[in-house]
Amino acid sequence: MNRSTLAFSAVLLAACGGMTEDQFSDNMVAATCDKIFECTSAEDIELAGAYWFFGADSIECQAILTDDSEAGDTGSSDNECAFDSGAASTCLDETKAMTCEDFASGNYPAVCQDVCDAEVEE
Repeated sequence: MNRSTLAFSAVLLAACGGMTEDQFSDNMVAATCDKIFECTSAEDIELAGAYWFFGADSIECQAILTDDSEAGDTGSSDNECAFDSGAASTCLDETKAMTCEDFASGNYPAVCQDVCDAEVEE
């Protein structure tokens, strides 16, 4: 096997390995911000005025939510869990496909509860 084939195979295997917790977190923030701006009219955003804290668009929203989550992140947690990359991928896909009615009511896909499905023993 030549080097380019080997390198391509390594990249392909890494891509098929599943989503990491950090990737899931980043992708869920992006999906949530996309949904916020998809499901909220410009008129409603304007009416919210100073109470609208998601920024001007999805990109700004992602920066705001990422900054907020990192500010409170101490790097450790007493509630560690076993991350399920398959459930994470399905959760992300189903979140992106949610209707605005489900999103507004907080009815996230049930599979999202399986992303972090078991406590890890230390």
